[in-house]
Amino acid sequence: RLLKGVEKLRETSIKVAEMKVQLKAEVAVASDAKAAAENLLAELGRETASVEEHKRKAQEEQELIGKIKKEVDLQQGEYEKELKSAEPFVLAADDAVKNLDKKSLIEMKSFQVPPKEIEMVAAAVMVLLNCAVTDEDGAGSDGEKKSDISWNAAKKRMARVDVFVRELMTFDKD
Repeated sequence: RLLKGVEKLRETSIKVAEMKVQLKAEVAVASDAKAAAENLLAELGRETASVEEHKRKAQEEQELIGKIKKEVDLQQGEYEKELKSAEPFVLAADDAVKNLDKKSLIEMKSFQVPPKEIEMVAAAVMVLLNCAVTDEDGAGSDGEKKSDISWNAAKKRMARVDVFVRELMTFDKD
């Protein structure tokens, strides 16, 4: 019986030694898995911080967009009021253009020095028709085209009365 007991102890000792080797291998694998999990957790933390930063920036931009939208809506309301108040003048100007006749235009362009009111209306028409007559090099001192809205330029524009009246009739008021 004693021999059996000793034999059992040896077998158990061998099994314990094998289990120790197996345990060391499993501890190494677990240690590697733990390190990988910690690295993954650290990366997840960095990604979460990055996402939170992007989310914060997006929220700030959304708030800025909201402020800008309020300003635009306010300005749009003001512009619509101004447009509505200008509408009767546009209709009156449209009626006046419809009542233009060649004889009146020919008489008007015959003035060497027109009354100030006619000169102002002619200058406004030149601006609206976008008559860009430039100086000799084709541009102003700031590099942009200058409009010649003088009485002489207006008379040149009215030289062909039929064409001028057609331009006024077909002018896009919008």
